[in-house]
Order: sequence, then structure tokens, then C-alpha cells
Amino acid sequence: MSDAANPNRVEPSFVPPAGGTATARTSEQLRAAVEGAVAGPVATSVPDAPRAIEGQLDQLSRIEEKAARLEEKQSRSEAQMLRLGDRVEAATSRMNEAARQADLAALRTEVRELSGRVRRLPGFVTLVLWSILTALLSAAAVAAVMRYGIPGFLPPR
Repeated sequence: MSDAANPNRVEPSFVPPAGGTATARTSEQLRAAVEGAVAGPVATSVPDAPRAIEGQLDQLSRIEEKAARLEEKQSRSEAQMLRLGDRVEAATSRMNEAARQADLAALRTEVRELSGRVRRLPGFVTLVLWSILTALLSAAAVAAVMRYGIPGFLPPR
């Protein structure tokens, strides 16, 4: 089981001791084999780990820089959109003002024409004189028709 988990694992070779000094020598061999097995893969993977971490940190910093640049671009784009919105709003208000001015100019023209027509109308004194004159002429015409009897209008008396 442990062989499949760690393929770099080195199994120490154990030779049974023949005497007491061999036990010390064998324990030293066993210790050296275990330390070598532990130190070997760890020693090769430890220097690679900082490099891998450094590479990942570099990549992370590049990603953060790119994200910061994108945020700056987005903020600049938002600022441009706000300025564009302000310009459109200003142009719209100017166009509305121009339309109002055009409406006012058309209204002024119509009022001028109407006042010209009103000025050309006869005044109050003229209307009173014409009404009196019309009443007198109408009364004279009716009296003439009644006295002389114009055929078709009134029967003679």
C-alpha cells in the first residue's frame, strides 16, 4: 500500500547482525537508509516547492495587475459614458430650447398677423356710424316700398 502512495520510497536493507558491533553498524546503516530515503525526495521536492509557489505567486500578481488594469479601463469607460450622457442631455436641452424658440417665433408671427388684421378692422366710432346709417337707410327703403308698392314685396295699401 505504501509503495503505491510514494514510488520514490527506498526500503532499507536489513542484514541480521552476527555480533554486538554489527548491531551498532546495522543501526547506523538503518538510520542512514531511512534518513537518505526521507531526505532524498524531500530535498528534491523542497527546492521545487518554492519555485512552484513563486511561479504561482508571479502568476497571481500578473492576474491581479491585469484585473487592476481592467478596473481602470472600466472606470475610464464609465467616466466617458457619464460625460457622453451629460453631452447628450445638454444637446437635448439645447434642441428643446431651440424648438421652444421656433415655437415662440411662430407664435410671434401669428400674433403679428392677427394684430394686423385687428388693426385693419373698423373702429368703434365707425361701427356706430355705419349701424346708424344702415338703420336710417333700411327705414327709408321700407317706407318707400310701403308708399309706392313695389310689386312682389308688399301689397299696396
